[in-house]
Amino acid sequence: FISVTAGGIAHQNFTTIEDMNTADFRILWTICVGTVTLAGAFIGSMGSNIVQSCLPKKAGVDLIFVSEWFWYLYGIFLTVMYMHGYLSLKRPAADIFIAGTTQTFPTIYLTAAAIIHDTKVSMGQLIQIFAAFYLNAPLLFMYPYLAHYLELHHVNCFLHCWLTVAWTMQYFSIQSIVSQLKNAGADKVK
Repeated sequence: FISVTAGGIAHQNFTTIEDMNTADFRILWTICVGTVTLAGAFIGSMGSNIVQSCLPKKAGVDLIFVSEWFWYLYGIFLTVMYMHGYLSLKRPAADIFIAGTTQTFPTIYLTAAAIIHDTKVSMGQLIQIFAAFYLNAPLLFMYPYLAHYLELHHVNCFLHCWLTVAWTMQYFSIQSIVSQLKNAGADKVK
């Protein structure tokens, strides 16, 4: 919510290159992109909680536990790197894509935890989790074509609709894991 609100305000009110070089734009855009780089901390943390609270489905097949502190430091480090310009190409679209790619490792960890550990979710729910968290990956390859063949407002509309679907699926997939673990009483005591 914070990311898209800051991004939406920035898109609506700062439309020229000169506008994008103002401190007001940089503050809004740092909030927008910074919340995306920080999101990896929460995604990874969810994976850590699954690993910590659920038995592996097969004996001997376990995922290495990564401390929640690691994920929080990961997110903070990347956000600070962005704020200081180390992850910025000074192009809004490129910045948000770079920020999105910082969620790759936490996403892999979360989905691996959901697949390997007994989260009590069905195969259909596991497929939903996988689809929800990897749905944004094709955007990296689609964006150059969209930007080349469509007007910017059409590209932005398409991308935001796509993100809405992906984020909604992510919410419901995580909700299904939480609900199943709550109902099952999280069998595991490691």
